[in-house]
Order: sequence, then structure tokens, then C-alpha cells
Amino acid sequence: MMKFRKLTSALVLATVVLSACGKKEESADLNAASVAAAETSLSKPASANKTLAYEHELNLNVSEEALPKVFNSVKAACLAEPDNGCTELGSNIRTGDYPSASIKLRAKPDSVQKIVKGLSQQAVIVSQNSHAEDLSRPLADNAKKIQMLRDYRNQLEELRKQTGKDVETLMKVSKELAEVQSNIETLEGRQSGMVQRVQTELLTISMSVEGAGHQQSSVKQALHAFGSNFSSALAATITAIAYMLPWVGLLAVVWLIISQWRQRRKRQQNKDQNS
Repeated sequence: MMKFRKLTSALVLATVVLSACGKKEESADLNAASVAAAETSLSKPASANKTLAYEHELNLNVSEEALPKVFNSVKAACLAEPDNGCTELGSNIRTGDYPSASIKLRAKPDSVQKIVKGLSQQAVIVSQNSHAEDLSRPLADNAKKIQMLRDYRNQLEELRKQTGKDVETLMKVSKELAEVQSNIETLEGRQSGMVQRVQTELLTISMSVEGAGHQQSSVKQALHAFGSNFSSALAATITAIAYMLPWVGLLAVVWLIISQWRQRRKRQQNKDQNS
């Protein structure tokens, strides 16, 4: 009975400690979570912080004929790097007056460097941007929460062993264990995602054809807009006529009155001369 009370007290204390997990302190799991970080990047030195998540953006100019070839070469280069974990996250290609293409992929730094080097030999790199997000604090906080939940889970398991035939207590402990395990799995998944972001790099490649379709675009745009422009012009003309009609009628009445007045005056003058 005394052992059971001690374990219950330990359980309450662990709950209080868990609620205070936001306090600043070092965690032993941080090193294990960030040891596998990326070693190199397009713009980072070899001694760079291993908790940085890098993203790169590459803008290329290619000829219209070479666009499909360059597009497919990037996809093939990614598939050829399974050991470097290259994964295509999205891609699209557009033909017509304004052909363009884009590919987004995630890979280890070595693979990213190979792809960029290959592209520099096939197209003109217009611009290249890189930025990084420091995940050291999120990694440390998350690792700390995982460790505290694991400790809490161990205490719950020990308490469950001591419950004996107390069905009600056993059900409560089992329910709490299931919830704690679910929280641990969620945090471990989040930790794995952040470690992947550190170990790999995100590369977005945009390809465009400079001056493509400009010669025909103006004529085509004018033809496409002919119907709407004609309708707008016709509507404006009808509106103008609707505004003018009352004034035309008024001017006609004034002109008729003036004409009749002049005719009467002329007849009166003729009578005066004859007499």
C-alpha cells in the first residue's frame, strides 16, 4: 500500500513537471536529433550550423527548343540520386506563347550541387537565392518534451504494475498511457520532419524562355479581345444615342418654332411692301 502511494505521488509530480516543459534547459536528446544535419549547401561553409534548414531558388533562361530537354534532365538527375534522398515534390511545364517550367525537389546537399552544376551547363542562371531557417530551438524544445513524456510513460507503466486488481485505477492509468503514447508519436513525427529539413535542402527551379511568342502575342490578344471590344464600343454608342435623343427632339422643336417665326415675319414684310 505504501509503495502504491509513493508511485501515485510520483505520478502527480511528473504531471507538474511536464506542464513546465517550456522552461529553458538543455536536453541530452538535442545532440542525437541534430547530429545527422546537412554537411554542405550551395552557399554555406563546411563548418556551418548543423541545425539550419536551407532552401534555394533558381531562375533559368533557356531556349524554347531546349526547355523540354532541360526540364526532363532535372527529373532524370533527381531519379538518379536515390542514395541522396532526392524527392520530386512538384513539377509543371507550359507550352504556347509563353513557355515555362518549374520543378520543386528535396535532396541532400551533394545532390543539389550536382543538379545545379548540370543546369549551369544547359541554361543561363538568371538569379539564385538561398535562405535558411534556424531549427535549433524547435529541435531542442521538441526533444525535451519527448524525453519528459517518455519518463512520464515509464512511471505510468510502473504504476499500472502496482494497481493489482483495482480495475478502476487500471482503466484510468491505461487511458493516460494511451494518450501519452499518442503524444509521443506525434512529437517524434514532428522531430523527424525537422531533422529531415536539416539533413536535406529544398530546391525550386523556375525556367522561362526570354522573348517567346512576343511577335504574335499582340495580334492574338487583339483578335481574342475583338468580340468584347466590339460589344463595349456598341454599348457606348447606344448609351450616347440614348443621352442625345431628348436633346435632338428639343432642338428640333426650337428649330421648327424659329422657322415658323421667320416665315411669318417674311410674309408680314411682303404685305407691308405691297401696301
